[in-house]
Amino acid sequence: MQKGRLVLHYMHFLRVLITWLVFSANATSMVSFFEWLLQRSAIVHKILEF
Repeated sequence: MQKGRLVLHYMHFLRVLITWLVFSANATSMVSFFEWLLQRSAIVHKILEF
């Protein structure tokens, strides 16, 4: 149950990310955002391993 909620939250996060990328034209902020995204993805995958 908890894992399913996390997956739904992650799917919503990806949808927001795609929307943000479509409207963003700033390449440097995009790069730093991807760095943050990679860190967040690692955290999410650690949570999903349990």
